[in-house]
Amino acid sequence: MLKIYWKRIFAGLVLLVAIIWLAFAYIRFPWQRIRAEDAIPIHAAMVLQVSDAANISDLLQKNNFKTPLLRWRIADKMAEDMLLLKAFYGTENPIQKMPFWATLLNSSTDELDYAYIFDTQWHKIDLQKQLSKIDGSHIKQHTYKGSTVFTIFTKDNRAFHLVSYKNIIIASRNPALVEECVGQANNKKNTILNDANWQKMSASLPLFLGQNTRIFLNLRESVSLLSGFVAPNKKADLSALSEKLAWIGFDVEPCAEGIKITGSAIPNNDNRFLNALKNQQTQPNTDINTVLPENVAAMSYISLDDFRHKYGQLSLGESPSFSHYFVPFLGNEMALLVTESYGTDTEANPFAIFKISDIPLSVSKLVQLKKDGYLIQSSSYMTYQIGQLNTSGIVQPFWGESFSDFSNPYFAVVDKYVVFSTTESGIKTFIDNFNVSHTLRNDAAYQQFEQSLKAPKGNFYTYLNFKYLKNTIKSYLKEDVFLQIDEQTDACFSDMSRLGVRFFANQDGYVFDGLWERNKATKIEKPQAPGTLSLWKFVLQNNAATQPFVVRHPQSKENEIFVQDIDNQVYILNKQGEVRWKRKLSKRILSEIQQIDYFQNDNLYYVFNTEDDIFILDKDGKDISNFPIRLQSKATNGLLIIDFEGTKKYEFFLACGNDNFYGFEQSGKPLSGWNPVLGVGVARHPFLHFQNGGKDFIVAITERGMLHILRRNGGDRFSSQNFNTAFLSPPSFQADRYSQRIVACDARGRVHNINMEGIEFPLLLSSGAGTRFTFADVIGDLRKDYIAISNKKLVCHGYENQDFLKKYAFVFPDVQDDVFSVQHSKKNKFLIGTRSKSAKLIYLLEGAKVYPTFPIPGTTRFTLSDFYDDGNAVLIVGNDRDVCAYKVF
Repeated sequence: MLKIYWKRIFAGLVLLVAIIWLAFAYIRFPWQRIRAEDAIPIHAAMVLQVSDAANISDLLQKNNFKTPLLRWRIADKMAEDMLLLKAFYGTENPIQKMPFWATLLNSSTDELDYAYIFDTQWHKIDLQKQLSKIDGSHIKQHTYKGSTVFTIFTKDNRAFHLVSYKNIIIASRNPALVEECVGQANNKKNTILNDANWQKMSASLPLFLGQNTRIFLNLRESVSLLSGFVAPNKKADLSALSEKLAWIGFDVEPCAEGIKITGSAIPNNDNRFLNALKNQQTQPNTDINTVLPENVAAMSYISLDDFRHKYGQLSLGESPSFSHYFVPFLGNEMALLVTESYGTDTEANPFAIFKISDIPLSVSKLVQLKKDGYLIQSSSYMTYQIGQLNTSGIVQPFWGESFSDFSNPYFAVVDKYVVFSTTESGIKTFIDNFNVSHTLRNDAAYQQFEQSLKAPKGNFYTYLNFKYLKNTIKSYLKEDVFLQIDEQTDACFSDMSRLGVRFFANQDGYVFDGLWERNKATKIEKPQAPGTLSLWKFVLQNNAATQPFVVRHPQSKENEIFVQDIDNQVYILNKQGEVRWKRKLSKRILSEIQQIDYFQNDNLYYVFNTEDDIFILDKDGKDISNFPIRLQSKATNGLLIIDFEGTKKYEFFLACGNDNFYGFEQSGKPLSGWNPVLGVGVARHPFLHFQNGGKDFIVAITERGMLHILRRNGGDRFSSQNFNTAFLSPPSFQADRYSQRIVACDARGRVHNINMEGIEFPLLLSSGAGTRFTFADVIGDLRKDYIAISNKKLVCHGYENQDFLKKYAFVFPDVQDDVFSVQHSKKNKFLIGTRSKSAKLIYLLEGAKVYPTFPIPGTTRFTLSDFYDDGNAVLIVGNDRDVCAYKVF
């Protein structure tokens, strides 16, 4: 009987303990103290833990971080809130030194607001009494779920809403957020403290001592938080990120190099990749930096113990060809990255890069791959072979559904790595930058940044360079949102550009450390080495027929590119390499692309000619009235446009196949006072015009070697001269205080100089047969020099005082078919450009030396200009179907 009695007592005690436990777990008792986290809504996407209001201000101002970080509205708003609270309370602020939590919540579809939860500990604060002491303000109040909500207004009618609930004070500019936090505090069941992933993350973090600020991100709620700001087509990418990680928590601490970051990340339970990676022990190395481009915008790097086993474990059979032909020879390193995007409407090219562990096996496997028909196409680019793989999902097992569109990728073996990209032009750009050593290994600033990180540990590394991410960020935001923050993000990222984070797995997830670097901490004194950096490539529908011409947008005046392919398709590309418009013509363009203010309304119009027509196009590629002008005889050269008086009254001149020269008014009518110059011969080179001593000179040379120098009315300035030889290059001139002459060099290397009185004096260049010629100051003495090229040999002649001498010679490895002068924006003399059709290479020479990293691929003439109006020289060239942009340092 006694035994049964004690059993009942024991059972009763167990039941009582269970009831008490459940009561404390799910019921708020009046006397029970609560934690600040209890008032944070379960759907909060971002939470901050701060020791006190003064601390957050000190954090932003320490080491001058206030200037760059406050350019972000998300930081600026909290700083304003702290100042506003301080203004309310003045020196008697009871919460100024209290620890607090802040949660960022949607207050509308396009605005974010903070709710602040101050923990008063065991201090009793009479909120109403305290608020009544504030001068120059008035207070309203209302009741919500038994708690009094106070609204305090300043003189300029700014409001803050506060409520005292048990031992916490909740405050916000938005009354709805105050009420939401009060409701959450009443609902103990749904507190974030009961979130298993929150518990894991908190356990991984060191004890918060209140010395720094701690930030928590709830990735599962990121889509809803940012829904009012993200472009609709990018919400799926954001959702994919939220599917990988549950919570991230980290401390931020200012340091000499920038902001030090340490924290913990908990992957979602169903994320096979991140959970499987926790078992890896391989330590990362930096060998992959030898191929990674220096303009990496974002990168995830992974090191694995056994790639073949891990890929087989994670793969769901998405890519059998990749598994069979590539996986057997791949090593323990891989990276997924995007480089700088120069377009805001075009996606940045992603790259997947894998280490090759067995070179002989890779060769045999790739040969077999081609034999077995898994290649859609293959081509050669310089010494590399580029293939397009008939498969998809090669990176999906590691990086998830976000990259399932990595289908039918292009690939090439570069050094000891196989590189995949979604476009052929992306692979070519990657190869270009590797060949000229524009890699992270050779980026001194990046090397310094990497040394500032802790010693490498773990096997997962993430790197962001915000300097190169701007256009990618813009593509993720609604246009009106980006316009609001454009200037702020530019200013901030110019000061805080690089972020690197290394991850190390523990039992529940990952701990990490990283650095958000300040540019001011970078102490790189080494100047940028001369050479090229490949910026972007645009693929035409067929090979380029003309060189890419740099023109100005008719209204914005930003630089653009005008090019035509061999199918006579015309393209206008903006400065990011994106098509603005296209138009199909019936014939090939003969002239350069010139621009005139035709209607004198400060809008530019494109002017050019084919053999049949003269065109004037507006900003959208449409013909203006009266154009095109149909020519009675086929044109044989490019159009010359002259505004004789500088009044925007333009006159057009060209040669036709009937041996006549013609002039037109800008309306298209035959030029009044200009009778066609009859029977003068066929001119293939464009006419030349200049003014000297108040006189106009129009210079033309025919294919039979007849030189004509005309007045503006078509009459002879000087008697025509018949040199009875071919001229492979157009005439040129110099008419200033250093020299005055008209210059034409024939195919034999004989230069015909004509002074301003029409007297000819010859010079002989040591070039040889088939000479092509350009006339420019390449020495730097302001007197133009004579540059000739024949076969593989280039010679430069010039004057020293009155003596005509050979300055230097250079022999190319390939036959050169063209020579011309170009101006580098940072050089005080001209450089020499050449082109080899057979080798499909272009050269740039500074004096007798090939410019560093040249030759580079090219099949057309190129331009060198300050294309982005930032003081840097950019080279634009056609290479078969590609239009390529390179920065030239």
